[in-house]
Amino acid sequence: MNKIAYLLLVHNDIDHCERLVDSLDHNSDFFIHIDSKTKIDEFAKRLEGRNNITLIKDRVPVYWGGFNMIEATKKLLKISTESSYEYIRHILLSGADYPLVSNEGIHSFFEKNKGIEFIRGFNISKSNSRHYLNQVERIFIMDKIIINHLVTRVFRKLVSCFRVKKPFILTESGKMDVFFGSQWWAISGKCAKEMLGVIQSNPQIDKYFQHSFAPDEKYFHTVFFQTSYKNNNQDGGEGPYKGRGTYKWSNLHLIHASLSKYYTIQDIDEVMGSSNLFIRKVSTDISNELLNEIDKKRTLASN
Repeated sequence: MNKIAYLLLVHNDIDHCERLVDSLDHNSDFFIHIDSKTKIDEFAKRLEGRNNITLIKDRVPVYWGGFNMIEATKKLLKISTESSYEYIRHILLSGADYPLVSNEGIHSFFEKNKGIEFIRGFNISKSNSRHYLNQVERIFIMDKIIINHLVTRVFRKLVSCFRVKKPFILTESGKMDVFFGSQWWAISGKCAKEMLGVIQSNPQIDKYFQHSFAPDEKYFHTVFFQTSYKNNNQDGGEGPYKGRGTYKWSNLHLIHASLSKYYTIQDIDEVMGSSNLFIRKVSTDISNELLNEIDKKRTLASN
């Protein structure tokens, strides 16, 4: 039986988290990191009894744009690759995602694309994009709140004024270029293990991204392009610079250009016409009607 490992980064909306797990509960296991700023009791009560769910116990507080997002993701990837089962895919999702196609459709997609790693990206180091170069050359302190939010914003603004880092990582074996792409990806087990090996062998990677902006859009892409799988993604290697916009680098998701929009029933034509496997973002409060329609479509596709 070919199984998928879903790696979920969750910080709220227990109802949708449970619905997301239920929707994907087909030849799959779930590894879930719940932001340590969120009380885990209700999540544990509603999820922990299932034998295909692992809740990460060693949790970290996750802040937007901070390095702890990387720490949480590494914990998920590490525990999923250490499983006795060899998953066909390790798919990173958030608690605000939802599948657009049936589970059979998801499994069929990856069966047809066995040799492809769904993690694309472009080379920041060799680009002329001041926007993205600033994100790695300047210092960003995103994982701490200093006194209060106002003081924190002022402090972050002052610190980020100075470009003090190079646009590449200096490792023991030489310069390592930095890459950019979408946070949400799907990789094979062998690729995942090789990526973890690159991370372990190069502690300079963590040090470099510790104070970069939004490292979740750079860290794993940089690591991926150091592996033997670097030319096995959907672009056949490094992609060209497409201008600003993380949504342009989506791997398997329908994502709005703003990155912050929650899809509702008003977006049904766009959503139903999408060829992507997943949608981001949705929530229990404002997306329920849309999610019901998606479920109907998925059910019809399964019959």
